[in-house]
Amino acid sequence: MICAWLGVLPAQAAEIDRHFTVGQVWLSNPEEARPFDEPFRAGLRDLGYIEGKNLTILARYAGGESSRFSALLRELIALHVDVLLVSP
Repeated sequence: MICAWLGVLPAQAAEIDRHFTVGQVWLSNPEEARPFDEPFRAGLRDLGYIEGKNLTILARYAGGESSRFSALLRELIALHVDVLLVSP
């Protein structure tokens, strides 16, 4: 599904020459997000999206404080990410 978000079919992912930026906002902290984030990143790698080559992932963590979500979202939107993943 991430390929559809990025406008690239899975078969094309290995051949892409464009760099994509994914922004992530997590309600939790990095340790709590890891069990969900690692499979997400592995799935992207399987599709040919390689961090540092054609992909950058910018993760932000609210540390359990939902009041921080708005500021974190604004920050990533200002950075013009291609895809924004928001997780509870």
